[in-house]
Amino acid sequence: MNTARLELVSFKTCPYVQRAAIVLHEKAVPFEITYIDQTNKPDWFLRISPLGKVPLLKVDDTVLFESAAIVEYLDEVYPPQLHPADALRRAHNAPGSNSPRPFSPAQLQMLLSPDHASFDTATGAFP
Repeated sequence: MNTARLELVSFKTCPYVQRAAIVLHEKAVPFEITYIDQTNKPDWFLRISPLGKVPLLKVDDTVLFESAAIVEYLDEVYPPQLHPADALRRAHNAPGSNSPRPFSPAQLQMLLSPDHASFDTATGAFP
């Protein structure tokens, strides 16, 4: 098991950090999270983040940035892998792939229905 010290750095309102946080929680990997002020970024952060963006993941003394790279690293290093080993199946899981949509338009309308009438109308769209 990897014993590196992990620290996730983010703004309180950064949606991209959620990708990494979800993977860390799903894999039960211990980590710390540090929130910084988006309007007053600390000097230590600006020294380690070349673009001044979050999220970034400190792995001991090494810094990773960009949520996709962080998630890919975490999935490779901490078992179990979240994506299939088969390259074709993995490609189908990739964002923007030609894999089936998780929800049909009728299902989305059902989920987002503001009232019973809208829900009933959406459920009537199913064969």
